[in-house]
Amino acid sequence: MPMFKANEPVNDDLLGKLPSKLPSNLEITYKAICENNKASNQELAVKTNQSERTIRNHTSKLKELNYIKRIGSDKSGYWEILK
Repeated sequence: MPMFKANEPVNDDLLGKLPSKLPSNLEITYKAICENNKASNQELAVKTNQSERTIRNHTSKLKELNYIKRIGSDKSGYWEILK
C-alpha cells in the first residue's frame, strides 16, 4: 500500500482534481480519499502515516470546506468528492 508524505511530488493525474488553495497537510488526506473513497479513518491513517485523530480532524475540515461529503454510514458508506 503506497504511503503519502508531505515532501513527495503530486501525482500528475490527481493534480487536476486538487483544489489550488488547500493546505498541504489537508491535501495528503484529500488525495488519499480521492484514491479510495470507501477507505475508513483507520485505513486512511495507515496510508498517509498520520494518526486516526488527525484524519478525523482533516475530514471534518474538508467537510466544512465542502470538498467532501459522507454518504451512508461510517461502516458501509463512502466519501463523495465535491471539488
